[in-house]
Amino acid sequence: MKVAVGLSGGIDSGTTAHYLKSQGASVIGLTLWLFDHQTEELESASKIASLLGIKHHVLDYRQTFKTEIVDLFMESYATGQTPNPCVHCNQAIKYGKLMTDAFTLGAERFATGHYAQCISHPKTGELILKQAKNQKKDQSYILFHLTQNQLDKILFPLGHVRNKAEVRRSFESICKDFSKKRDSQGICFINRKSHVHFLKTYNNPAAKPGKFVDQSGKYLGHHLGTANYTIGQKRKLGPSLSGKYVVTGINPIKHQVILGKEEDIYVESLTVNAFHIIQPSLLGRLKREPLNVRVKTSQWSHFYPATLQLKQGTGLIHFEVPTRAPAKGQAIVAYLGDAVIGGGLL
Repeated sequence: MKVAVGLSGGIDSGTTAHYLKSQGASVIGLTLWLFDHQTEELESASKIASLLGIKHHVLDYRQTFKTEIVDLFMESYATGQTPNPCVHCNQAIKYGKLMTDAFTLGAERFATGHYAQCISHPKTGELILKQAKNQKKDQSYILFHLTQNQLDKILFPLGHVRNKAEVRRSFESICKDFSKKRDSQGICFINRKSHVHFLKTYNNPAAKPGKFVDQSGKYLGHHLGTANYTIGQKRKLGPSLSGKYVVTGINPIKHQVILGKEEDIYVESLTVNAFHIIQPSLLGRLKREPLNVRVKTSQWSHFYPATLQLKQGTGLIHFEVPTRAPAKGQAIVAYLGDAVIGGGLL
């Protein structure tokens, strides 16, 4: 079996390629060239491919990435949202264009270093996306958009790994120097600066100064740009406001950050448009009646008990208890036990 592995130059994707090759797969490495300051990652991916003895392709997606991810990121902040560019990148780039190109290059399966699991339902045969065994590294949240056809072609070798130490130990057999690499953090296309500095470079309105106001519009002070804030934020409001207020809203047109009280940011329900469901067998049930689920309102949020129902493709979510500070631009993802039902963008 020929498997294309998304080879980022990091430990997880390198271990994925190493594992699949050790299992007898014919492996090729595909590395995305997404932005100009990527030299270190490209060199690392090339070195790993060389050590593994696999063919390596570097695919220049810079223009596509700018148009579909970076420009959308800037537009989202300009309209008062709190985007998660990794969600968009996985949908449009990694499991979109890259996966398509992998099959064009002759691959039969596509694998990544994401921590998630995919199993087949014993009765229906449907594919189910599940959380990884390593709960701390689980990335199933950002994969809610996957379809049955995609899951049928995807491999997640790290989904069964219980702790990161196992991955590092496995990778030491390839190269000890690489096994000491730190996991990447932050937004990949922003080079050593904050996202606000990045937005300011492009004269994005979300990086321009404006006013703090209360919910009646009364002036409370000045801020340095709406991109510095998100719903529910208490800190870094300035010495006279921190501890007294919480961010309850953003008005991008007036460049205002709206402040209020803690109780103002709790919601009992959410309406999520274009709510994608992974398992077709659940569609009819969700249209007829609500289903008890667990919901994540951001990549790092807790699980909140709720009910989910579908009305003409829209997800209607009612929380058992009021839930704190869901923000526009974030993915709202529903789970049934440890399985991802699906999700959509708020």
